[in-house]
Amino acid sequence: MLVEEREPGVWHIRTARVVPDNERWLTPEAREKIVWAVAWAEQNPGRTTTPEEFEALVQKLQALP
Repeated sequence: MLVEEREPGVWHIRTARVVPDNERWLTPEAREKIVWAVAWAEQNPGRTTTPEEFEALVQKLQALP
């Protein structure tokens, strides 16, 4: 809610939706990516890898356009 004093004794009260600064990054596009990532993670559970396997995967992902 926003409350403004227009002049002494006169208040203007409005409802408002406030987005905290630390949440402004959550745009509709970012939200879509997060929803996709969560769905992917639910379908692809984690697995144990060796450091060498992990490094190979990272290099492969970095090579993607």
